[in-house]
Amino acid sequence: MTGQRDRVSVVVPVYFNAATLPRLAERLRETAAKADWDLELLFVDDGSGDDSWERILQIVRDWPAARGIRLTRNFGSQMAILAGLREATGGAAAVLSADLQEPPELLPELVDAWRRGAVAALAVRRSRPESWGTRAAAGIYYRTLKRLAFAQMPEGGFDCFLIGRPAIDFLVENREIHSSLPGLLLWSGFPTSLVPYDRAA
Repeated sequence: MTGQRDRVSVVVPVYFNAATLPRLAERLRETAAKADWDLELLFVDDGSGDDSWERILQIVRDWPAARGIRLTRNFGSQMAILAGLREATGGAAAVLSADLQEPPELLPELVDAWRRGAVAALAVRRSRPESWGTRAAAGIYYRTLKRLAFAQMPEGGFDCFLIGRPAIDFLVENREIHSSLPGLLLWSGFPTSLVPYDRAA
């Protein structure tokens, strides 16, 4: 027993999120301060046209655990996530949105699921604060995916997840660049755990 602490990387794709980044970083620091694992934060600016990169630089200056990656243009969130996963040094990596819809305080639950043996811990929405039309459209989309492609797709789908090193390497090395990352994770067959949460507005 070495007593070495786990390192968990957190990848945050950023696109016009200047307004929420300081609060997100603050909540992540508060979460990390209470954890028995070390946090590595990777902001990936996906060609934002606002002050997102300047906010990232300020966070990085104030917090050594944070790093910033700036893409040359907008490639889309999935390519931004992959860019972050390529740079992640943790034994596990979580993907978190920059708009605070997925609470950073969910991270300890995802880490616990990983430590219990899940290679992929999926944050599954219990509720969505969107309009009825948006919820209905999302429900149809995920039910169609479940029926036609991914029988393991959780009801309501998932965007936030934490994956262990085998799944990180699988996604980074996979050549199916036009496939969805959640879909690839389900297709891979890694041991999976579902962690429910309530999505914020």
